[in-house]
Amino acid sequence: KQWYQRRVAITAGEKLHRLENSRWNPITEWFAEFYHVHLAMTTDITLTPQPRQTLERVKGHLEDQHPWVVPAFHAATTSLKSFVIAAAMLDGGLAADEAIACSYLETDFQIERWGEVEWQHTLERARLSADVAAAVLLVNEIRSLESGEKALG
Repeated sequence: KQWYQRRVAITAGEKLHRLENSRWNPITEWFAEFYHVHLAMTTDITLTPQPRQTLERVKGHLEDQHPWVVPAFHAATTSLKSFVIAAAMLDGGLAADEAIACSYLETDFQIERWGEVEWQHTLERARLSADVAAAVLLVNEIRSLESGEKALG
């Protein structure tokens, strides 16, 4: 008898999928718990409709914010390419550097696999860091001022 061990090759797509799950699942779980909602998830590129309750709760949260906080959510969402990551960052569930790392996850995966485009990736990350820092600073300052007013008032 011949004994052999069969090994299944893990494709790059499977590695990326596992990496995404390990990094993003804790964020989506935090989001669902913080907002008391269910997030509909997908593995393809089409938009997945969210439950009505989810949309209403998130909308209500944004409507309760200072008017200048909403553009910060928009800017962070646009920069990070994810409302869930932006909301986790701006509502205290995720540090800014971790939000950037999560947003850049696929790019970092591709850089590791194929190499970095000289200067391009560095500039993109610097721009993302600046945009994220601006949103975080604005939201933190407004919330700090609001909490000071409540304490005085």
